[in-house]
Amino acid sequence: MFSNLKIGARLGIGFGVVAALLIAVLWVGLSRMGLIAEHVRAITQENIPATEQVTLMQAGQYEMGVFVRNLLIVTEPNQLKKEYENFDGAVKHYKEAEAKLDNMFQTLASATDAEKAFMTKIKGLSTRAIPIFEQAADLGRQNKNAEAGALILGEVVGLGAQWRETMKELAAFERAFNENAAKQAAAAYDSARTLMLIIGAVALVSAALLAFIVTRSVVHPIRYAVGISNALAAGDLTTRVEVSSKDETGLLLTAMQNMVGKLSHIISEVRSG
Repeated sequence: MFSNLKIGARLGIGFGVVAALLIAVLWVGLSRMGLIAEHVRAITQENIPATEQVTLMQAGQYEMGVFVRNLLIVTEPNQLKKEYENFDGAVKHYKEAEAKLDNMFQTLASATDAEKAFMTKIKGLSTRAIPIFEQAADLGRQNKNAEAGALILGEVVGLGAQWRETMKELAAFERAFNENAAKQAAAAYDSARTLMLIIGAVALVSAALLAFIVTRSVVHPIRYAVGISNALAAGDLTTRVEVSSKDETGLLLTAMQNMVGKLSHIISEVRSG
């Protein structure tokens, strides 16, 4: 059946198969690159910024405790003022980081329910703990250290530990999310490389095989036609022309067959005359 196709059709099929395989390689490469880019975007534009804000929140909470402790230690008015200003700055920094992180989880479509749940719990704990820290800091600024110490030991210690642990869990969740995204990006690269190598190898083998088949299907009949032409040129009109295809070479051999028959008929008429 292949030998009955036109030569142009055979070449078109060969190039079409190779082109289709090359398109498959391109599609695999682009699709996997898009997947890798998405994982990288999630890491660099979402998870890392979220982790940074959690780190700032942890630092802010730690600084609040440090500056409250300092307010209970120092007694000189200027030092008390400076430590209270530091404490107030730590509170502002914490609230800014918490607000940014909360806004990220509320606006990002990729934010998970777990992240939102962590954020809700942290906000609830900070809403309860920060006013107590502020009250203790104010008592420390007034040198009411006994009252401030009792307040811290009575309410801040347990609440602060729970608050700190929740932020730690959220930071660990974000790190695990980053690691998983990195693993998925690496897996996408490995699968893309494997598929591209396989399809590329198939394309090379297919190209070589199709080139051999098409070349053989064209060259062999042409060589046969050349042999017939040489025989006719030598005056051998007894040569039989066998036609086995319907392509351009088959049409050529059919024309030569008709020509041999016509020449034999003409020579027979000349001999009879």
